[in-house]
Amino acid sequence: MTTLKGAIRSYSAAVRRIERAQQRNAREAAKRFRIQQQQMEIQNAADAVSDYERYVDALKSVHKDVTDAIDWQQIHEEPASLEPVLSHDHETRAAQQLQSYKPSLLDKVFGSTEKKIKRLEALVESARQKDQHAFDLSYNEYVQQLEDHKRLHDIASGVLSNDPQAYRNAFEYFGPLDEISELGSKAKIDFAPQHLTVGLHVNDETVIPNYVLSQTARGKLSKKDMPVSKFNELYQDYICSCVLRIARETFAYLPINLIVINAVSNLLDSSTGRPQEQAILSVCIYRDQLNNIHFDAIDPSDCMRNFKHNMKFGKTTGFAAVQPLEASSLMRAN
Repeated sequence: MTTLKGAIRSYSAAVRRIERAQQRNAREAAKRFRIQQQQMEIQNAADAVSDYERYVDALKSVHKDVTDAIDWQQIHEEPASLEPVLSHDHETRAAQQLQSYKPSLLDKVFGSTEKKIKRLEALVESARQKDQHAFDLSYNEYVQQLEDHKRLHDIASGVLSNDPQAYRNAFEYFGPLDEISELGSKAKIDFAPQHLTVGLHVNDETVIPNYVLSQTARGKLSKKDMPVSKFNELYQDYICSCVLRIARETFAYLPINLIVINAVSNLLDSSTGRPQEQAILSVCIYRDQLNNIHFDAIDPSDCMRNFKHNMKFGKTTGFAAVQPLEASSLMRAN
């Protein structure tokens, strides 16, 4: 469980969440793969295949990494940091050297006593400035920590009171879904006291490579068209993996028991002949259901069977539009 000090320490404004080495490597491989796609230049077959495989794995593994659960009660009770006190350690040591200075016979003979005293006095002033500089740095850090403490304390108070605005503030502060956007998806969230409804605007099928890269026995790069069924199944796994990640992150941050996620994509509307945003997956997930899943061993698409959901999918046809579920009609008695 992450407390206030742990949260401030672990979540910077730039990162907003704990990163793991495997996840960073997958994202880096994905970036290299996208660059290769854009440049259409592949210098090393082995590296190209490795990046390709890591990218495909990343598409199916969005759900595997999740933030540590936030303990809002501990955050609420965490005291603020103590205001720093100006230390005079450097100045004291320099002043002791000045006070203990006794002119030597040579100092008296060559008249260097006054010069050495002035040098020691300058060192005292320099030490005083060093102490002040160290205090200024500590104080600025204290002010920032105090602001973070107040902000998180206010958020914690609201979260513990099941305030939807506090839920929103928590998501804005920590940005738990930011990494999903790196693969091309973005989420619109409606917050309610006991549940969340998420509209997941997924990236279109261009996020999925339509070919398979492999290395021949002679070390050359082989590029073949990906079968339609494999392409559609990979896209399905990607969508379902994103859905599971959103649910896991949400339950890690907020004390709610239900989340409804509607994955939305552009599909051809047969009545107009034009693409239109429509739900392709709608799923209702309760916290206790999610807690019973071993995420390292699942197939993301198969995992949807654990929850009430609407999904029409064919290996050769892909997704079809479905009716979104309504959270208000799915709330069960505690």
